[in-house]
Amino acid sequence: MVPQYSQKSIERALRKLRDQEKIEVVGQGRSTKYKLSL
Repeated sequence: MVPQYSQKSIERALRKLRDQEKIEVVGQGRSTKYKLSL
């Protein structure tokens, strides 16, 4: 994905954005997608 960031750092950032309702999670598992909340 992004070589300079660990998997955990990316997951933490996505979780924070989700908690702030800035992104929406679509799907689950390996097919999870993220959509901007407008």
